[in-house]
Amino acid sequence: MGKTRFAKRLATLLDVGYGEVAGSGSSDDRALRGTARGWRSAQPALPLLVVLRSLCANPMILVDEIDKAGGSDHNGDIRRTLLSMLEPETARAWFDEALLAPADLSQVSWIMTANDASQLSAPLLSRVALVKVAPPVPAMFGGLLASLLHSIADELGVPANALPPLSDLAREELHRSFADRPDLRRVKRALESALSASAWPRRRKPRARIAAPRQ
Repeated sequence: MGKTRFAKRLATLLDVGYGEVAGSGSSDDRALRGTARGWRSAQPALPLLVVLRSLCANPMILVDEIDKAGGSDHNGDIRRTLLSMLEPETARAWFDEALLAPADLSQVSWIMTANDASQLSAPLLSRVALVKVAPPVPAMFGGLLASLLHSIADELGVPANALPPLSDLAREELHRSFADRPDLRRVKRALESALSASAWPRRRKPRARIAAPRQ
């Protein structure tokens, strides 16, 4: 559905720093909390790194697929670490184990994505506003196609009108594919292939020429 893209776009429109951490597949909280001083790989918490990189005191942090995050009491759990980062009182004096000093994280904006909110704990849900987003429907295809074209143009560093034109047949096929399975990643890959085909049409085979004998 483009949840990650939405978060990146929102941070761009708000002109704030942006960072993200993947919940899916995580076995500890080091990507979020950082690592303590004394370790060879010691580094501050992710929000502080984003603040330093963007020079923005209120960056946006995306925790993607928080419902799939793992962890343990021994190695740390992203979901438990978030509890103190989201609580205003503790966030104002977050003690960073790499800097050995408190830091104010209370102005950080958080977005978490989940496919199944029932997997999240009640304490975590109490700290966030839950927004349910319905999957896209075929009637939304026109706006989504325009948005995907702008996204591809941004990735290429060119204006949208510099992209090769799409044929009516290509648009119909993309619309049909989206109606069958409204998967934005799948449609974007198909759109990129269609644009590539428009930019590099098949070369026609040269016609055979018969040279007339000289008189």
